[in-house]
Amino acid sequence: MRVLIAFLLLASVAIADGPSIVGPKSVKVGQPPWVSLSVDGAEAGSVTRWSGAIGPGLAGMESKDGVAVSTAVPGRYAFRCIVQTPKDGIDPIVVLDAVLVVEGDGVVPVPDVVPTVDWQQRLTAAVKAAPDKHAGFVKVAGVYGLVADQIKSGLLTSPEQVTKMTTLLCGAASPEWAAIDAAIVQPHLKTLTLKLSDYEPLWRQIQSAIKAGLTDIPPPPDVVPIPTTGLHVLMVWESSQPGEIPESQVQVLTSTIVRDWIREHNGQFRVFDDDTDLSQTPKVWQDAMKVPRQSLPWIVVSNGRTGFSGPLPKNIDDTIKLLEQHK
Repeated sequence: MRVLIAFLLLASVAIADGPSIVGPKSVKVGQPPWVSLSVDGAEAGSVTRWSGAIGPGLAGMESKDGVAVSTAVPGRYAFRCIVQTPKDGIDPIVVLDAVLVVEGDGVVPVPDVVPTVDWQQRLTAAVKAAPDKHAGFVKVAGVYGLVADQIKSGLLTSPEQVTKMTTLLCGAASPEWAAIDAAIVQPHLKTLTLKLSDYEPLWRQIQSAIKAGLTDIPPPPDVVPIPTTGLHVLMVWESSQPGEIPESQVQVLTSTIVRDWIREHNGQFRVFDDDTDLSQTPKVWQDAMKVPRQSLPWIVVSNGRTGFSGPLPKNIDDTIKLLEQHK
């Protein structure tokens, strides 16, 4: 029979009659050799992640159903489990804490409560838990970076402008973002008193937390047809820092091989610095420059029907292979 062990449910995420950790709250050293802890009361399909629990002195094995822990060394051991309930596939997130006492001589000191999972960690976990939405979340990360840049450059002059611009662009980038924003980001913002100057670093923190959740599963490249006819190719880089770009990519940007290929296929191309003023440039290139970029150098390809937006290929051959798909 499983016995409910003592746990602390964070007040910020407490849910009545919600999930709880079950298992023995104390055992004699080595009796039994292993202890199993699991989560009870979670909805079907919930994702559980155990952390900060196994050590020092404890070996453990995490499985889909819980965590099995060796009782070879006496001590007090703090455990944490993050439960991700599939409400709309994203939220809510519940954090559960528990302490297991292994009785015996030579107690190993372990804190009663493991470090708190802060809002950025919860944000990263929520993004990571929805891999099928990652393409949209990449765009959302780009939005927060873009708005932070606009704050820095003085284009946005009030907190209201910042929040309105962010909400508008994020809604267009990913409808699924609204659930994460409401569950994690907005509750954190309500705890703060923010001046305009506070938003730029905070928005970059949000961008970083989103990106951290995307590292294991790269999103597919976006299809970004620009409303125009014929092949158009835009390459964006930072020409003042060529030493930071591999030589093979510099050749893509500067040699005539790729340009001649585009001309032979009746296409047009441009190579711009990331901060180029395009106010006097044809609209097709202004539209291409508005496509979100996650890094430099970047390439945008469109023939009016299909297209590509992503990091510049590693060399000339790979670039031409990409262009072949959209000629």
